[in-house]
Amino acid sequence: MRILISFIFLSAVIAGPAYGDYFQFIDRQHNSFLTYRSVFVNGRNIGYTDGYGRIRIELRNGPHMAILKYQQSQDRVVEVMIDRSNRLKVITVP
Repeated sequence: MRILISFIFLSAVIAGPAYGDYFQFIDRQHNSFLTYRSVFVNGRNIGYTDGYGRIRIELRNGPHMAILKYQQSQDRVVEVMIDRSNRLKVITVP
């Protein structure tokens, strides 16, 4: 039992924390969150924003163009910078 607990503990320490970049998208014109939007990067749907316009994105470091889509409304295109930090980046979308 002691060996099992030691193995689990060491596995967690060696693996380290999982990082992703956190973003929150805000509509500049209406000063409101861009909620429940599909987020596409490189033609791939990487997820959806939540009720506060937030999403966690795990991609390679560097700039990426993100497209936010919602039903029949106009697509919003914005650049996101992935730097593997664990802080919330607030992006105001024109």
